[in-house]
Amino acid sequence: MDIPADLSERIKVALTETLSSADISAVIAAVETESDRIKNDAEVAEKATLDPLASAEDVAAARATAADAEFQLKRLAVASERLAAKLAEVQAAEQSARNGELYDAVLKERDALATDLAKQYPKAAQTIADLLARIAASDAAVAEANKVRSRDREPLMPVEIVARGTLGPGVARLGQEVMLPAFTPSVSRTPFWGPRW
Repeated sequence: MDIPADLSERIKVALTETLSSADISAVIAAVETESDRIKNDAEVAEKATLDPLASAEDVAAARATAADAEFQLKRLAVASERLAAKLAEVQAAEQSARNGELYDAVLKERDALATDLAKQYPKAAQTIADLLARIAASDAAVAEANKVRSRDREPLMPVEIVARGTLGPGVARLGQEVMLPAFTPSVSRTPFWGPRW
């Protein structure tokens, strides 16, 4: 009752060659199936050794089968332990490879984004800062025009109220809320927009 040659070869390949965790798991499943088959054969052989009607030759053959089954089960148990250790090792390597791929993908995206940020932020921040400066100048002009307007003319509303609608309580004006820091503080700490410190 030997382990089938093809299974023995699969065990050897799984333990000595580079296989995926899925392939090793398949070998482990085959080992478990074979172990179950041998256990069943061993139970049948053991019953035969205890049969009072069995001939001495049959009892001897059944005992040999039971002893061989016990030996084969021990071999499969050792193989199963080694396969489990190999599976854990391969799974760790596969996870490490996936982690490396994730790292590389994130690094590539991060670097591309850093390039975009360096290229686009200064221009975009300057555009917004210029717009906010124009709004501040317009609001000052609106306040001055409202002071001198004739009574037959309606008061002028600030730019943001015209653009955004009435700002309710707790809603800050963009020029007061927006902070556009300097892009390279080591060169200049003066922000594009916001408090100068």
